[in-house]
Amino acid sequence: MAKSRPTFTIASSGGSPVGDSSSADDAPALQPSELRIGEFAERIADRTGMRRADARAAASAALEVLGDALRSGEEMRLTGLGKIRIVGSKAGEKRRVLTVKVIMDAAKDPLADPGEDV
Repeated sequence: MAKSRPTFTIASSGGSPVGDSSSADDAPALQPSELRIGEFAERIADRTGMRRADARAAASAALEVLGDALRSGEEMRLTGLGKIRIVGSKAGEKRRVLTVKVIMDAAKDPLADPGEDV
């Protein structure tokens, strides 16, 4: 059975991609992007000095652990990422769609408004 490739799309809290001109905020506009497993593993290899194949195996294992935690409804506190919790869930026939809330350190979040209370 082939595994699907994890992807991550950066989106605003309204569900539209970041950088969408429909927002009236003065928040920094980031271009929508999608991070795939290959690029994710390459970034890990570059930061750690690991071989690309080892970084890909480690990245895949880490993402599987994160997926398992989300499927079981666990709240996560991960250094570098922040606090993650499920705030909504909708089960379909073949998929389950989760809405998650990620609370990041404002100093590391390019979209954060300094006066905003999360």
